[in-house]
Amino acid sequence: MPVVGVSFGGNETAEAVAPLDWGCSIPLWFMGGRSEPPVPIVVVSPARDLPPVEHVRAGRGLADAIGARRVAVIASADHGHAHDPAGPYGFDPAAAVYDALVTELVRADQLAGLLQISPQLVESAKADSFWQMLMLHGALRDGFDGEFLSYECPTYFGLLCASFSPRRAAAS
Repeated sequence: MPVVGVSFGGNETAEAVAPLDWGCSIPLWFMGGRSEPPVPIVVVSPARDLPPVEHVRAGRGLADAIGARRVAVIASADHGHAHDPAGPYGFDPAAAVYDALVTELVRADQLAGLLQISPQLVESAKADSFWQMLMLHGALRDGFDGEFLSYECPTYFGLLCASFSPRRAAAS
């Protein structure tokens, strides 16, 4: 599994940090990233040039590394970015198609269906969420039940929120 560490800035350890993007800083704000004492945070970013199955594999590797520890895995990204002709990416009907498809997969608790989405649809929709959702699918390993919470498209991009909880063992 290809993995690389990232360092940014100076030669001193305290100066060699990579600034967080919106995909990290916004969820951390809402998830209590300012907590005392600080909660350990690990940022994992997908590489869009790798095939979808490698992202699922990376998610499984993440789950292996987590083991039995209690953690929150946040797959943060916006969906299609081509919903509005006045937006920075213009309009493409593929954005609505992509967003409807991933919304249905989340509602049906069928993240494995992400592997059937064509790269052309992802590109035309200007989607950011595809790779993170593949990693989430790998990390969940079909051992979680999803709860769709909302989908909104308040501007040129779509937003989806869902929660996944460990699947309960069937009563005997």
